[in-house]
Amino acid sequence: MYIETSSPQSRGDKAQLLTPLLEPTAERCLTFYYHMYGTSVGTLNVYKISRGQRPQVWTQSGAQGNQWNYAEIDYDSKYQYQFEFEGVISGSYGDIGLDHIIMKNGPCSGSNCKLCFDHITSAKYMFLPNCLLVTAESLAE
Repeated sequence: MYIETSSPQSRGDKAQLLTPLLEPTAERCLTFYYHMYGTSVGTLNVYKISRGQRPQVWTQSGAQGNQWNYAEIDYDSKYQYQFEFEGVISGSYGDIGLDHIIMKNGPCSGSNCKLCFDHITSAKYMFLPNCLLVTAESLAE
């Protein structure tokens, strides 16, 4: 998902990405990377929708640097559910990106693993603390 906040978009416009309806589950972990850059970038929200309820389970507002940041959310559900990713525009300069959304069995690792794409130029491989091996080719996907 990508949102560019410049014209013709305007304050309050939204982009939404909805997962398919998922079956009940025990302890799981939702992970994703997000990029929020610019002076009036806006807000990225994550909601877990189930049985007509739409509680917010994660949010981030404002510029978070010109880099990809990692987020993870522990969750479970006794009922069918969906996740909704929502980007909300707050001004006229900035963008929000969302990538590599994964739902894993078990609890989240608590890792603060971050990928800083602006620092990766010619390196073929890069090891990140508490993370998997990341290749330059996988970052280009």
